[in-house]
Amino acid sequence: MSDKSNHKKGDDHGDGGDKKVDLTLVVSSTEVTVKAKLEDTLLEVAEIALKKSENLGRPVADWVLRKEDGEELDLSRTVASYGFNDGDLLSLALKAGVAG
Repeated sequence: MSDKSNHKKGDDHGDGGDKKVDLTLVVSSTEVTVKAKLEDTLLEVAEIALKKSENLGRPVADWVLRKEDGEELDLSRTVASYGFNDGDLLSLALKAGVAG
């Protein structure tokens, strides 16, 4: 039996699941690029950015993701729902009141 029914990760079928955008996230002064699928949630993007920047001491729930204009983003929404484009800059910072 094949595991191709699991479309969450690694699905490269032609129904839009293969489209990706390169997002730049600034995490604690470290800039990282995340290649995100349009159907990925921002939670998944944030988790990848935390790993790439080696910020593993705090759970993703302790962080807030914002656009350049300061708008706080909903981590349960998808990349596509915000209409992000290649090179868009986001920031991931500890929530206020969370000690490091």
